[in-house]
Amino acid sequence: MRFGASKPIDCSRNGYLANANFNTGCKISFTIKGATVTPTTANAGLTRQTYRRLVYGITGVAVLGLFAGIALDRYFIGAVIYLLGAWIGGGITVLAPVVSDATLQDERDYELHNRASGLAIMITMVLGLSGIPALYVLDAGGHVEITGAVSGVVLTLSALFLLYGVCFGIAKRRT
Repeated sequence: MRFGASKPIDCSRNGYLANANFNTGCKISFTIKGATVTPTTANAGLTRQTYRRLVYGITGVAVLGLFAGIALDRYFIGAVIYLLGAWIGGGITVLAPVVSDATLQDERDYELHNRASGLAIMITMVLGLSGIPALYVLDAGGHVEITGAVSGVVLTLSALFLLYGVCFGIAKRRT
């Protein structure tokens, strides 16, 4: 009988393991006496692929809804679709790993996320540190006027860098 069959597989010669879990969606349990292998489905409802398709699909629909609302001059409807999609997609992103038994993200995903986040913060910081002082010098010389929108961007970037510093400090203390 091959692995994945519905009947137990006898492996009494190799019965040294007590329990083993694989990320393939099957849970294999061993008994001490007969060392029988019984494959069962751990969580057939939410797999890694289903999780990603769901989150990316909802996010894509939200962004398309926003663009459609802008294109059709229905800004409010586009914004509502976008906000609903962002909240639903974000909720699934936060809650699914908590309630699911399946491994939805692994070390590769965490490493990729850390590298991408670090790169995004670095690019934003380099552009901000090089551009913002030049804007204030040009404003002081009377060549450019810093408007309320530019001041808002400066305050937002400052808040982002402060938030990153606080989060970095918390993460550093926990490790």
